[in-house]
Amino acid sequence: MLYALSKDPQFAESIVRAAECHKEYWTSTEELSCDWDGFLSIPLLGAAALAYDRQIPFRVDCDYVPMRLVSGNIC
Repeated sequence: MLYALSKDPQFAESIVRAAECHKEYWTSTEELSCDWDGFLSIPLLGAAALAYDRQIPFRVDCDYVPMRLVSGNIC
Protein backbone atom coordinates (compact mmCIF):
# COMPACT_ATOMS: atom_id res chain seq x y z
CA MET A 1 0.00 0.00 0.00
CA LEU A 2 2.84 2.39 0.79
CA TYR A 3 4.31 1.91 -2.68
CA ALA A 4 1.00 3.04 -4.17
CA LEU A 5 0.69 6.04 -1.85
CA SER A 6 4.22 7.25 -2.54
CA LYS A 7 4.08 6.46 -6.28
CA ASP A 8 7.13 4.24 -5.81
CA PRO A 9 8.36 2.72 -9.10
CA GLN A 10 8.77 -0.61 -7.32
CA PHE A 11 5.00 -0.92 -7.04
CA ALA A 12 4.70 -2.74 -10.38
CA GLU A 13 7.00 -5.58 -9.38
CA SER A 14 5.75 -5.64 -5.79
CA ILE A 15 2.08 -6.10 -6.70
CA VAL A 16 2.94 -8.93 -9.09
CA ARG A 17 5.05 -10.65 -6.42
CA ALA A 18 2.30 -10.17 -3.82
CA ALA A 19 -0.24 -11.76 -6.18
CA GLU A 20 2.15 -14.68 -6.71
CA CYS A 21 2.52 -15.11 -2.94
CA HIS A 22 -1.25 -14.98 -2.53
CA LYS A 23 -1.66 -17.73 -5.12
CA GLU A 24 1.15 -19.79 -3.60
CA TYR A 25 -0.45 -19.70 -0.16
CA TRP A 26 -4.08 -20.23 -1.19
CA THR A 27 -3.23 -23.17 -3.46
CA SER A 28 -0.81 -24.86 -1.06
CA THR A 29 -3.39 -27.35 0.22
CA GLU A 30 -6.66 -28.71 -1.09
CA GLU A 31 -8.48 -27.25 1.90
CA LEU A 32 -7.10 -23.75 1.28
CA SER A 33 -7.78 -23.94 -2.44
CA CYS A 34 -11.47 -24.50 -1.66
CA ASP A 35 -11.65 -21.64 0.87
CA TRP A 36 -13.50 -18.71 -0.69
CA ASP A 37 -11.40 -16.23 1.34
CA GLY A 38 -8.56 -16.86 -1.11
CA PHE A 39 -10.49 -16.47 -4.36
CA LEU A 40 -9.93 -12.71 -4.51
CA SER A 41 -7.34 -10.66 -2.63
CA ILE A 42 -9.24 -7.66 -1.32
CA PRO A 43 -6.12 -5.96 0.15
CA LEU A 44 -4.18 -6.34 -3.11
CA LEU A 45 -7.19 -5.25 -5.12
CA GLY A 46 -7.42 -2.10 -2.98
CA ALA A 47 -3.72 -1.32 -3.35
CA ALA A 48 -3.90 -1.89 -7.10
CA ALA A 49 -6.98 0.32 -7.45
CA LEU A 50 -5.24 3.08 -5.50
CA ALA A 51 -2.18 2.80 -7.74
CA TYR A 52 -4.39 2.79 -10.84
CA ASP A 53 -6.14 5.95 -9.66
CA ARG A 54 -2.76 7.58 -9.01
CA GLN A 55 -1.68 6.60 -12.55
CA ILE A 56 1.18 4.39 -11.44
CA PRO A 57 2.08 2.13 -14.38
CA PHE A 58 1.71 -1.56 -13.59
CA ARG A 59 0.11 -4.67 -14.98
CA VAL A 60 -1.20 -7.51 -12.87
CA ASP A 61 -3.92 -9.60 -14.38
CA CYS A 62 -4.67 -12.74 -12.49
CA ASP A 63 -7.72 -14.31 -10.94
CA TYR A 64 -6.78 -12.90 -7.54
CA VAL A 65 -6.35 -9.28 -8.67
CA PRO A 66 -8.24 -8.90 -11.95
CA MET A 67 -7.45 -5.68 -13.84
CA ARG A 68 -11.08 -5.28 -14.86
CA LEU A 69 -11.94 -4.77 -11.18
CA VAL A 70 -8.88 -2.61 -10.56
CA SER A 71 -9.87 -0.24 -13.36
CA GLY A 72 -13.57 -0.35 -12.50
CA ASN A 73 -14.42 -1.82 -15.89
CA ILE A 74 -16.54 -4.71 -14.61
CA CYS A 75 -18.73 -5.08 -17.70
